[in-house]
Amino acid sequence: LTSIPVEPAGAFEETTAAFFAPIHPHVDAGLESMIQAARKRDEFAERLQSDGRLKLPIHVTSEGTALLADGWSPPEDWGVWNDGQEARLFLPSFRAGRWQIKIRGRHFADARRSPGTPVRVAWRVGEQNPFRTESFTNGERIQFEATVATKASAEPRTQWLALQFPDAVYLPDAGVPDKRQVGFGLELIEIARLE
Repeated sequence: LTSIPVEPAGAFEETTAAFFAPIHPHVDAGLESMIQAARKRDEFAERLQSDGRLKLPIHVTSEGTALLADGWSPPEDWGVWNDGQEARLFLPSFRAGRWQIKIRGRHFADARRSPGTPVRVAWRVGEQNPFRTESFTNGERIQFEATVATKASAEPRTQWLALQFPDAVYLPDAGVPDKRQVGFGLELIEIARLE
């Protein structure tokens, strides 16, 4: 015969209360920030549907930062650097049709590379598509375009724009006292319906 220990009266209530303790204020603020960003992306989707176009600067005080997913540094006054070899952007939900996405920014100018040295940025929309690689000159301004074709569905779907930076620079190696690995500085995202 096996005996089963019995909890003293009130033990369950104490355990339950401890489990459901209030969330730490930093976690609560982070969750609230994520909720606000999701609401802003819903707003973008509505504007995109009604106007057929959306132009979002990306900087510390812009609403466009709601599109930043993972792999980005904190936004600055001019834009935002990636941090690492990959980053993702949320795209507003698209209705059926063809859409053009323009990305504008700059590549990190690494003084160790000779002028004219090519640097690469790879991108893809969605998980099923292969990456497409674009080459730019070290330190030059960058602009590239993607076309997205979406099929009719009951609900619009959220898409991702995934970016890879094979030539990103670990800043301490470049003599910069900063622990980030940067390659691309994002400044603007434009989305427009193609007729």
